[in-house]
Amino acid sequence: MKACDKDNFREIKNSLPRFISILIIVFLGVFVLIGLLSTGQVMRNTIDNKITQLNQEDLKISVPIGLEDKDKAIIEDQEDISELEYGYDKDVFLVGDSIVIKVLNMPYEISKPEIVEGRSIKSPDEIVLDSRMKNDGKKIGDIISFKEDNDDDHDNDLKRLSYKVVGFANSLDFIQDKNGTYSERGYGKISYFAYIDDGNFSGEPTLAKLKFLGTEGLVTSDKEYVDYMDKKTRALKIDLKNRPKERLLSMQDEISGKIGDAEDKITDAEDKLTDAKDKLVKGRKDLNKGKKDYQEGLDKYNKEKSDAESEISKNRDKLYKASVEIDDGERKLIDGYEKLSDGKKKLHDAKAELDSGREQLAEGKEKYQKGLGQAEASEKALKEGEDKLLEGRKKLDDGWQKIEDSKAKLAEGMKKYEDGEREYDSGKKQLEAGKQELVSKMGATSYEDAVEKIYALDKILDTASEILNKLPTIESEIASTKAQIDQVDSGLGQVEAEIANTQSALNDPNLSDEDRIKLEAKLHGLEGQKAELQKNKEALNKKLEFLNNSKAEIDKALEEINKEVPGGITGNLDDLKAKVKVGKAGIEKINESEKKLVGARATLDASKLQLEEGKKQLEEGIAEAEKGEEEYAKNKDEIEKNKRKLADAKEELNKAKKKLDESQEKLDKGSADYESGKKEYEEKYDQYVEGREKLSRAKEKYLSGTDELQRGEERLDKELKTGKDKLEDAKGKLYKGELDLKKGEREFSDKSKEAEEKISDAREKIADGRKYQSLIKQPRYKITPRHLSGDINTYLDYAKRVDGLSFIFPIFFFAIALLVCFTTMTRMVDENRVVIGTYKALGYTNREIGRKFFLYGTLASIIGGSLGAISGSYLLTYIIGNAYSTKTIFEDHLIINAFPLRIIFAIAIGFIFTTVAAIITVNKNLKEKTAYLLRGKAPSKGNRIMLEKIPFIWNRMSFLSKVTARNLFLSKKRMFMTVVGVMGCAALLVLGFGISESVKDVESLQFKEILKYDLSVLYDSKFDEDAYGDYRREIDHKNLEYTKTYEELFTVDYDQIDQVVNVIVPEDREEFKNYVALRDKDDGEELELSKRGVIITEKLSKLKKLKVGDPLELRDVYGNEFEVEVAGITEFYIGHNVYMDKDYFEKVTGSDFVANTDLIKAPQNFDKDEFTKTTIENKAVFNITNIDDLKDVLNKFLFSITKVEIIILMVTTILEVVVLYNLTNINIEERIREVSTIKVLGFYPKETTAYIYKETYILALIGILIGLVVGKILHYSVLQIVVPFMAMLPEDLTARPFILAGVITAFINTLIMIIFHFRIKKINALDALKSNE
Repeated sequence: MKACDKDNFREIKNSLPRFISILIIVFLGVFVLIGLLSTGQVMRNTIDNKITQLNQEDLKISVPIGLEDKDKAIIEDQEDISELEYGYDKDVFLVGDSIVIKVLNMPYEISKPEIVEGRSIKSPDEIVLDSRMKNDGKKIGDIISFKEDNDDDHDNDLKRLSYKVVGFANSLDFIQDKNGTYSERGYGKISYFAYIDDGNFSGEPTLAKLKFLGTEGLVTSDKEYVDYMDKKTRALKIDLKNRPKERLLSMQDEISGKIGDAEDKITDAEDKLTDAKDKLVKGRKDLNKGKKDYQEGLDKYNKEKSDAESEISKNRDKLYKASVEIDDGERKLIDGYEKLSDGKKKLHDAKAELDSGREQLAEGKEKYQKGLGQAEASEKALKEGEDKLLEGRKKLDDGWQKIEDSKAKLAEGMKKYEDGEREYDSGKKQLEAGKQELVSKMGATSYEDAVEKIYALDKILDTASEILNKLPTIESEIASTKAQIDQVDSGLGQVEAEIANTQSALNDPNLSDEDRIKLEAKLHGLEGQKAELQKNKEALNKKLEFLNNSKAEIDKALEEINKEVPGGITGNLDDLKAKVKVGKAGIEKINESEKKLVGARATLDASKLQLEEGKKQLEEGIAEAEKGEEEYAKNKDEIEKNKRKLADAKEELNKAKKKLDESQEKLDKGSADYESGKKEYEEKYDQYVEGREKLSRAKEKYLSGTDELQRGEERLDKELKTGKDKLEDAKGKLYKGELDLKKGEREFSDKSKEAEEKISDAREKIADGRKYQSLIKQPRYKITPRHLSGDINTYLDYAKRVDGLSFIFPIFFFAIALLVCFTTMTRMVDENRVVIGTYKALGYTNREIGRKFFLYGTLASIIGGSLGAISGSYLLTYIIGNAYSTKTIFEDHLIINAFPLRIIFAIAIGFIFTTVAAIITVNKNLKEKTAYLLRGKAPSKGNRIMLEKIPFIWNRMSFLSKVTARNLFLSKKRMFMTVVGVMGCAALLVLGFGISESVKDVESLQFKEILKYDLSVLYDSKFDEDAYGDYRREIDHKNLEYTKTYEELFTVDYDQIDQVVNVIVPEDREEFKNYVALRDKDDGEELELSKRGVIITEKLSKLKKLKVGDPLELRDVYGNEFEVEVAGITEFYIGHNVYMDKDYFEKVTGSDFVANTDLIKAPQNFDKDEFTKTTIENKAVFNITNIDDLKDVLNKFLFSITKVEIIILMVTTILEVVVLYNLTNINIEERIREVSTIKVLGFYPKETTAYIYKETYILALIGILIGLVVGKILHYSVLQIVVPFMAMLPEDLTARPFILAGVITAFINTLIMIIFHFRIKKINALDALKSNE
């Protein structure tokens, strides 16, 4: 190994603390930077890998009531579909539990679950459960059973309710534990998922999962993927836009048809009962009459015959008349139908004409607005033209004025130029005379020869003085070294004699083993002494050789000097130097005069050029002004023409406006006529239907009458023929008729009861049907692209927020670390100035000298950077990644790998700020002369500071205070680095403790001060009135405190992902205050619900950048949009809420207020889980939210933030210790001679430490104060990044984080002061003062 390389490693060994500190700083910087830069990408890679592995869909359509053929056709008609799969899902309850499970069919290819234990299903009676159900005690082989639906819709029931567990799985649709997914079927919160065979589902598919060709090779977080899927989503939403309305109408028509059929059947049944009852009554009367008439039958036979024939004749006349009326009615119906058809056609034509008119009107308005806009633009342009014309006139007038001014200045400039020429000629003559005098005094051939002689003599005298001063020291060192060599030779001879004696003693055969061992040990020690002495001798010989060479160089230099200086250097050097100094002063005066003359000549030449240029510009200005006058006249004419055109255009627009108003009036009248005609058509159509029904009934009666007449005639003929036989049999028939009548009455009594019960049941079902028809709403068509899927989007958003954090904290952290490294390395180079000079004097090249520092910086930066990159890539990424993956399927399953380019970049930055900084400083020093380097760096030149200019303060300061004040500004670089280092560390501590404070208070603020209830129960009082009554009685029975509200989920547009907003409308505003606190976050003032606006939560206002008085657009689940005005902004930390008064709600939405939610306060020891379990099964109850679940969601988020906070505090504290140690070390090393001087002057150790640390404390205090402000800015910035859309953390800080940051920084500073106090005590003042001699 070369001597220089050995020296390089010896330097590392001698300054090991500094080397380790640089290594640690680079390590920390790279550790934090790489760790946070890699975490977001690791999270994205993990989820993207899982998406590819499970073939997750690009887009999912969910329709809880099932997809119809028309829906499937629309879906299948989409472009670029690579894969399509339909599926089923159903929300069910576990038997004996209130847990809701989403059961899906096992997919074939798209969005498959990840089996983590067991196997997939193979038969219809098997099931794969959510892996999280293992925590509830479920295991493979268990039988799991679901409750049967309590609704009347059997089309979507499961065919099987019990299954055998064969496996456990994870799903990308359920990434997070307790993700807050709620059943779309009103069953409450979904806790788990499960997969079964699709043959167990009945009805139509409820899911459609699509993959597109355009997404191949793209990952979910890519902008290209998002843009592509947004386009596909929009297209599908447009295609399916009308399907919910169509299906609602279809369901309503189907229910209406069934209700109509049922009502018709009830009417028929009631008519038949009435007819039967009438016949029985009539039969009783006829039988009694028959008995009475039987006695008189024979006597009245002839009369009855006559009466019957007469009656038949009358009936025949009536039937004939009825047939004529029926024919007339049919003709009228046909005419009415034709008129209705004609009217319908006219209405259709009128509607088409109205639509066409509206289109033409809209087109006309558009053209009018366009023309109006053009006219306004022309008018604006014309006005601008006039303004420019006036401005041009003003510029022309100003230009003429400037031309006159320029003429005057040009004349004045010519006069000054001529005076300057005369002064220049005079100065030139004086300069030549001074040069000639110097040449004659030096006996030189020319002025340049005289200057060269003077400076050569000055250099020789300096060198001679330096060499003469060094010569005695070197001769003394040579003598001393020779004496040391003689001493070593003497010692070596003694040791060799001892070795010979010992070896001789060892050769003695009578020597005992014990003595032999002692002698061998002694021999070994003597040989070691010999080797050490030989090593010392070799070192002394090298030193002697070096000193002899130095003396030879000095002797040679003296010989050269004697040649140059006449008579040698034995004379008085001070006299020679004084004469040389006078000569140099004369040269400087001549050079100064020459510079002035050259400057004067250049000024004159420049003045001449300026005068010529000014004259030229003046001529050009006159020409330009004349040209401007011509353009002004031309533009003025053009503006007058445009004014006339604008007036004509305005007149045309007024005419068009008049025509548009007339068209609008006609269109309004046409619309009114159309509506009137439509109403008349509907009324006549109702009359036509009524007439058709009457005619139908008349026909039925006519046909019945005809049949009756025919039967009467036949009966009469038969009675006339067999009258006597009938009269004879009348008695028997009357008796039998009486028996039959009694039997009929009994049967009627029995069957009428049964019929009335069936009619009553049917009426109840009709009532239920009508209620269902009124309650039924549009079916939901939920279209979700993968990047907007709840859990996937949330996880990717977390990754994005880690990326955001990595652009604030680690970069700030890294910058502080690298600045300290830069300062440390440059200081190290400055400390080695003498070593650099020695190497240079010994003949080492610049490259060989720079290699020493290059190796030092490279080893520190590469080792520290490599260790930091490896540990950051794996350890920190693991910690932060898992913090943001808490309670997800990716926790402890992240795919962690290194990113070479990022690692190389981070290490390269560390390398630049250490190694390159050192090399730059070395090269700067190497440009200096060797002699200057060997002297050491001169102390910084002191200057007066600002305080000295304020006598009132300066005169009252003590001597040491004045020294401290001057020292602070003596090295501005040191002052800046100390302030920046302390500032950075204090700011990072404020950030860490600030996050801790924000996290600590949020739970109590949200769930104790703002939300004061424990349970939220969502219900529909009209869905099942009996069930709702049961629920209300249960609440009253348990004596629970509650208030009623109306709640509905709306959507608010946002750039990245639409935000879900819960609209809350209290029934009683005053009572509502006891359950939810609406208050201003800044001043705590209570907010009142306004009659003309809404109160929104603070995070929503920040996302949408809203303030009081701004409008906010809300969209319900059916796509209806409502605009409200913001009347207040309330403090809230999780979720988005909009609170509004019920009157304002009715005005905005146009619907009546009907409460659908109870906010309940649970007493102590109340079993909320049991209440939820029993109440959720009520048909009228759709969902129960336990505030404890919201706390779990919040705590999960806060847990990840807390981990980040701990990392920040740990690495910041370590960095602060290393930074302050380094800065203090640099401060003391730079001022070692100063410290030694004051120690020699009699300062005690404590006073010496106080002298140094007084400055450090002042700079630290300044750094802390600035750091507190920067820390607050960092805290605010980080909170905007790490907090997701649906949450917020308090941004205001108490004094605690600032106090802790200041105290810790001051404590570490004091601790380091104590360490360096003992180091200052150990400084040898005399050695330190000699170190640069």
